[in-house]
Amino acid sequence: MSLSKQDFWLEQFQAWQASKLSIKSFCQSLSLNYDQFNYWRRKFLVQSAEGTSLTPGFAKVAPDVDSICADGQLVMQLPNGIRLSGLHLGNVDTVVALLRALP
Repeated sequence: MSLSKQDFWLEQFQAWQASKLSIKSFCQSLSLNYDQFNYWRRKFLVQSAEGTSLTPGFAKVAPDVDSICADGQLVMQLPNGIRLSGLHLGNVDTVVALLRALP
């Protein structure tokens, strides 16, 4: 039985998230169309932002020594290479808004 387009791209999106590769490298490694991948990725991110869960459950988060600055603040390294530093309880809402605005 073949997958629907949405199911196929959801599997690719989830595999990309687990791969820690850039989107370009991931698409090249599997001969996927980069533009189609981004189209579906945006759809899944919108669904996620609207509260429609892509995968129920919890996301694994592991502390990394490099993620803590000398002053005790957190640093977040996103899969696309963007690095956010100076994270603390006082700016969590701003960080969440920034993450939701990312393409």
